Amino acid sequence: MRLPFGCLFHFLCGGILSVTLLITMPAFGQGASTGAIRGTVVDALGRRIVGAPIALVNKATGFRYSARSDKEGVFQFQLLPAGDYYARASSSGSR
Repeated sequence: MRLPFGCLFHFLCGGILSVTLLITMPAFGQGASTGAIRGTVVDALGRRIVGAPIALVNKATGFRYSARSDKEGVFQFQLLPAGDYYARASSSGSR
């Protein structure tokens, strides 16, 4: 028995759509990508700077995040939206 072209077309399109959805479903959960930035604030001699304020700015949105370096000079920003950022650290005791 031969299927009419319309039925065959719908059958194939339905099958292709089902396979496409099965393949792409895992990618839907990855839409909300976040990342983290971690670093150490040091002076020109390589000494770690404690309590330095760090400003992190998203280049596209201009949104600003702030943090301070810890007792080892380490800072971190977590759960950041994907994008390009620039950072600046300062310390009143540095030259």
